[in-house]
Amino acid sequence: MISGFSNERTSEYMILNDLYGKISGECVFFYPFYFHRNRDDTKLSMQNDIADLQLTICFSRRPKTDHPKSNLITVTFRDSLFKHADYFADRGFPTIAGSPIGSSIENIGFGSKCQWFQLQAGINESYVEYNFYDYSIDLETVIKDISLLDDISLVNLLRSAPTLSWLEIVHLQREWYEFNMMNRALALYYTIPGQRPIFIAYKLKH
Repeated sequence: MISGFSNERTSEYMILNDLYGKISGECVFFYPFYFHRNRDDTKLSMQNDIADLQLTICFSRRPKTDHPKSNLITVTFRDSLFKHADYFADRGFPTIAGSPIGSSIENIGFGSKCQWFQLQAGINESYVEYNFYDYSIDLETVIKDISLLDDISLVNLLRSAPTLSWLEIVHLQREWYEFNMMNRALALYYTIPGQRPIFIAYKLKH
């Protein structure tokens, strides 16, 4: 039976390091954060006048396996992530997810292999498993609405995200926050269990 051996926060460190390494040559600014009401939207924060930012929604997934050193690695997705993807897709923003690929603590550190996915809108599944054997994806577990991203397609996706100012990003997140408060089925953090998205604001070279 598969089980996890790390947590999503640990995976976040790994995938953000991996993502920045992939896009750093294209960026002049890269800012990953959680939206925290009364923190990111304070008067002081709202005075930031940075423009030409792009925004991508990101989730980390932790690898699971049946025993250390196994040749089986499983990455899972649940419906709460799909609901977030639906919300942001309606507003034109892509949702990506990343996972370190390894079956023990010693092979999921900084610099380890990470697999990236794009979550499409309208995924009608409650739970999806992607299996990797000896680090290669089992194509029979792949569904059309969760795309595998290689380095080129990942960077191209990030380049295609809408352009906003910092103020517009904060307003978007306020609306998301208020929507979650009214619709608890999305499992908003601090109210009911659920994984928070990482908001990645970045500015690309022209």
